[in-house]
Amino acid sequence: MNKEIKKRRIKLYIKITVLIVITLIGCYGIIKAPKSDKDILERELAENERALQQTNRPHEYTDAPTETVSPGSNSSETARPQTSADDDTDNNAPYNTSTPEAGTSEAGASKTDAPQGGSSLTPYPDRPADNKTEKDNNKKDKDKTDAPDKSGKDISVIGDSVFLGASPSFKELYQDAVIDAKVSRQVSQGLGIAKELDKNGSLGSTVIISLGTNGNFNESTGQELIDYLGPDRTIYWINAYGKKLAIQDDVNKTINKLADENDNVHVISWAKKAKKHSDWFYQDGIHLNKEGQKGFAKFVSGAINGEE
Repeated sequence: MNKEIKKRRIKLYIKITVLIVITLIGCYGIIKAPKSDKDILERELAENERALQQTNRPHEYTDAPTETVSPGSNSSETARPQTSADDDTDNNAPYNTSTPEAGTSEAGASKTDAPQGGSSLTPYPDRPADNKTEKDNNKKDKDKTDAPDKSGKDISVIGDSVFLGASPSFKELYQDAVIDAKVSRQVSQGLGIAKELDKNGSLGSTVIISLGTNGNFNESTGQELIDYLGPDRTIYWINAYGKKLAIQDDVNKTINKLADENDNVHVISWAKKAKKHSDWFYQDGIHLNKEGQKGFAKFVSGAINGEE
């Protein structure tokens, strides 16, 4: 009888010991687990957006005729485009780290659907095939000869939260660059932003597009933006990267195709560079920490100056 009691006690002690060990391991894991940086990122993006709004304010309406009606009027000729920088449809959240399923945008539109904004353009199937090697060489030469002014006064940026996060670092390199970047921005909104910048006299001869992280887009939507910017501007499109970004390959294929079909469009291969610097990112694997912001700005600068 005593032996049976002893066995039960031993089993009980073993169970208690195991439970204590498991509890200690769990507590250690909680203590050592990295604190979520979401709050830090949200605060940082909000501060950057306010700073850009303050910086860009002097550009508004400086070149507009005196009879121009201010934004918000009922005039159909001067009303701000629905897809302008102040479009609130995608700005309910401070930033977006979701990874939409391949083939769909955040707005739920299929990649093969008509682009947002009602564009009726199609992807130019009848264009003559050019010698790709010759075109690439011409682009490289153009990159070197058309390098933007060091002050950045001829540079305009249309971006989403990735560029928004890096905007202070880019401003350190190009203090006069005009940056219009917001969280969760879609490619379909790019045309409205370009029109707004153009109306305000802020659309430079060099345009950097940093869009595509937040959803797939039709080639025709991208082409419509490129057509508006025109062949006399040099356009650099930064491709998309995210550690778990499901749409990355599809988006970057579309960007590459647009660059192949337009001599003045050049791809900045951020996806290739970013793979080598996992320490540059916040935990979401998309947005950049302080070190990454500086690395991103330097990389983009090198690309537009023909150094990358």
